[in-house]
Amino acid sequence: MDEDIEVKINQAKQEAQQQRQRLSNEIEQNKLTFNTFKNTTFETFKDGIITEPEKQAIKSQKQLLENEKVDLLKECTEVLNDPNLPTNERNLLTAVKSTYVLAFDNLIRAINNATDDGAITDTERTAVNNGFTNYRTRCNF
Repeated sequence: MDEDIEVKINQAKQEAQQQRQRLSNEIEQNKLTFNTFKNTTFETFKDGIITEPEKQAIKSQKQLLENEKVDLLKECTEVLNDPNLPTNERNLLTAVKSTYVLAFDNLIRAINNATDDGAITDTERTAVNNGFTNYRTRCNF
């Protein structure tokens, strides 16, 4: 009987480690997608005019980042659903998840506001820059 318990404990530990690794992989993929999106956006905003092809490029990059968000939140939820996750780790991950979602939403809102009319003002540029900085800071990369 003790062997069965030990096997189950080891399996649970291994599964928890795999969940954490998947979450780590999603975070890394999110980072790569974010950097591409940031570069595309900054390049588009250089001349202050946003053409239709540039709007489409930004829209595509936003969708990729949204997809990464969905994947990342799915992995967060799986880790949070682990009954063996220590309370302090659960609380920390829950807080980080909420902060991430808020930073994501604020970034997308700033970009949408900046690209709506085909031109970018200094105020919109600052809001987008702040959105990217806040997102990067909240994601710790």
